[in-house]
Amino acid sequence: MSGKRWLVVGVIAITLVIALIFLQGGLTSYWGEKPQFSLVPPERPAAEPEGVPGTEVGAGWSRRQEADQALEEAAAMALKGKPATPPDFAIIFASSGSDLPGILAAARKLWGEKTKIFGGTSDSRAVLTNKGFIKAAAKGYEPQLHERALALMTVTSRDIGFAVGAADFGAYATVREASQAALRRALKSAGRPIQDKPQVILTTISHGDEDEALAGIEAEMGKSAPVLGGTAGGPRFGILGKNNVFPRGISLAVIYTRLPMGLVFEGGFDKVDTPGGVVTKVEGRAIVEINGKPALDLYDEWLGGQVRKLI
Repeated sequence: MSGKRWLVVGVIAITLVIALIFLQGGLTSYWGEKPQFSLVPPERPAAEPEGVPGTEVGAGWSRRQEADQALEEAAAMALKGKPATPPDFAIIFASSGSDLPGILAAARKLWGEKTKIFGGTSDSRAVLTNKGFIKAAAKGYEPQLHERALALMTVTSRDIGFAVGAADFGAYATVREASQAALRRALKSAGRPIQDKPQVILTTISHGDEDEALAGIEAEMGKSAPVLGGTAGGPRFGILGKNNVFPRGISLAVIYTRLPMGLVFEGGFDKVDTPGGVVTKVEGRAIVEINGKPALDLYDEWLGGQVRKLI
């Protein structure tokens, strides 16, 4: 992506918010042979919140195929033992191919309008939880291979304020304008003075629209708050609006708090000691050549043939 300070984390944005409010998560990819329920790694217990008085955080997941049953099961897990329901804020990610409109409708039926909802589709193969990831598909991105998986996180807090906004890119002349409109909605619904800036902005953006969307946010907000988030997963993309799901759009949340805040970036990749090079040709955001040679050939050489083997 561009060299801005914005961080756009592909696939699953829930990791970043978990870091924000004291739950620990991870991001990984998985290829398997048989779709099945999977918590990875199975031996890792969920990280316990350090404890912030007045703040309740929960996480839940489901592999039920019916949207209403999946949402209810995940919500019951996340809110178990928590008296403050409905939650103030909910992050919802479902594997691509899930009935996202049905999941959103079930959340609204369960929680009403009080709960601010943020999220969209995850990768077709899995969703992430604070205990590991829940595998949905065995491999690849073909919808017919899918099982469904849902993950959500809930937050209720007297010390953290949440507001959300969303926009359908198809309803605006440009992605930039749509993203600015989504941010304005979130800021307006927060009900705070204009000079009271959020501490962080979360985004889920449709694939290929990230740069222009972030440019719109920067034009509206400047660089007063870090922007964290990810690209919605495919091949069936979905972005959660207030009561609608968009194939191309932005789901955005602004967060206000005086609590200490920490940010974590996880990419799901292992760093290896390889030779370096100079990028000599690009097409959009794709690196085509390094040192005047096809980039894929050099990557394959540096990794001992693993790239061609994977392909």
